[in-house]
Amino acid sequence: MPLLLLLSFTGCQTSEKLTLDATSRPAKDRVASYSLIVMDPAIEKDSLRHQEAERLVKAALAGNGYYEAPDAAHADMLIEVDYGIDQGHSETIQVSSPIWRMEKGSTSTITVGTGIMNAQGQEIMTSVTVTEPGNIVYGGERLSNVRQTIYTKRLVLEARRAKGDLPGVAPEDVFLMEVQSTGESHDLRKTLPVLAAVALEHMGEETNGPKSVKLTDAEAIAFVKNPANAPQ
Repeated sequence: MPLLLLLSFTGCQTSEKLTLDATSRPAKDRVASYSLIVMDPAIEKDSLRHQEAERLVKAALAGNGYYEAPDAAHADMLIEVDYGIDQGHSETIQVSSPIWRMEKGSTSTITVGTGIMNAQGQEIMTSVTVTEPGNIVYGGERLSNVRQTIYTKRLVLEARRAKGDLPGVAPEDVFLMEVQSTGESHDLRKTLPVLAAVALEHMGEETNGPKSVKLTDAEAIAFVKNPANAPQ
């Protein structure tokens, strides 16, 4: 799925670009419980990273009213979870930096005493040129090309009913969403809470293709990070 979305992460000078691509199918009846599955053999299910990713996803699901079933046999739907980061690619961007220049101060001529007295007992005066301190002024922007490596981080949730309506009929899809973030950051661990927070806010939406999104709730990231905030 292509990436088209813009989001600037707070505190970063570089902008992370996010995309959401989602489909949703209205349920014929209530779908509430789920079981998570992982199909990608590259994902180590026992790793700390995977445990953290699952925790974030479960919080996002809980925030939308879903709860985890005891096992797949008792779940209304199965949700396949995929996440990761690509190898990165290089691209050249144009950046601007301010130009500052020193502006000379104004000059003036003043008359001052020399401390020397003439024959008449009067102080001899002289003219002195005085220059005021200069000012640093903005002189525009300087454009330069910078080579940087861009990485794509992703979180994909694909939900389908656990059972088909009829024998031999594939179970219906419930929703599919892919959230991606592109930017200079290659830290998947720090990006996953942002991706999960986007999933929290937009789960069940139909985007009709890639859509530019941003986090509208400042508490969304804190919510998915802390399982205690998720409703039981």
